[in-house]
Amino acid sequence: MRHLAQHPATVRFSGVDSFRRDGAGPEVVLREGGAIELLGPQGEVLRRVDLYPGDTLAVSDGQAVDAGTELVLKDPWNEAVFAELPARREDGSDGEVVGTFYWHWPPACEQSVDPVTGQTVNYLRSDAPAAEFIVESDGRVHQHGWARPGDRVYREKGDPVRRGDLLVSRPRPRRPAPQPGGDLGRLHDLLAPPAGAPHPRPRARLAEHPGVVRLRADRRSWVIAVRGAAGQVQVLRTSSGDDLAVSTGDTVDTGDALTSGSRSHRDLLRLWGAARFAAHAGEELERLFALSPAPIDTRALDLVVRPPADRDEPGG
Repeated sequence: MRHLAQHPATVRFSGVDSFRRDGAGPEVVLREGGAIELLGPQGEVLRRVDLYPGDTLAVSDGQAVDAGTELVLKDPWNEAVFAELPARREDGSDGEVVGTFYWHWPPACEQSVDPVTGQTVNYLRSDAPAAEFIVESDGRVHQHGWARPGDRVYREKGDPVRRGDLLVSRPRPRRPAPQPGGDLGRLHDLLAPPAGAPHPRPRARLAEHPGVVRLRADRRSWVIAVRGAAGQVQVLRTSSGDDLAVSTGDTVDTGDALTSGSRSHRDLLRLWGAARFAAHAGEELERLFALSPAPIDTRALDLVVRPPADRDEPGG
């Protein structure tokens, strides 16, 4: 998943901790908490891209970028946990820091063949409890973490590890498969029944403002947080039966679906306003009727779209 600059700007790294695989190649984000900030001519923050372990940086701190420049490449399928050892020794002496990996108790694992790489990988069994691990060096604990059921584990007790070594990886929440119906499905989304009427598909939860998505597992549901550039945060918890339509690190716009289902035209009208909603609905209808062999005067679409939009304008 690629993130591109939308305007000319200057790159500023905020709290970024990264490493190079085998000491070469592009820098890879080591730990969570950092971000790429794009600064305008007056030093104002135009955009912020949150970074997560495993993200590959495509720019450097202080670099001037143009619109369309790639900022970071994110793995949409996996989350990674790397060894977070320091880059240099505390006493200033030469040589890299080598730590030791320990499980607090032996994890219940089973082996399986990775369908992509063909390698044999250890998985924490789905019916096993979460397993706690630490990484220590010279009698000091540098890292503490957990492997969850279903995670891939790459280390055994007593293994030596270096900064950036892969310890655990897990699949990101998957996007749901596209709904059948093509343009007819999109038309169904636009012309969803009014509130309270029977609905054949679940109603999607929508982003209230532009921002970056962060997901957190909470028992049998997900907590979705959308953080905007100005610091505003939308937080919602999925209900039973909801499927995610986003992954951690995704950039969303106002009205984008966060969970699967139909985007209610009333929700879109509330978030977008009448003018934008009417323009969007008209474009989708034009594309739909363009597929039909029967000609239609597209000016008549205003009779379908604009009167309901004007009537349902919030506050109107």
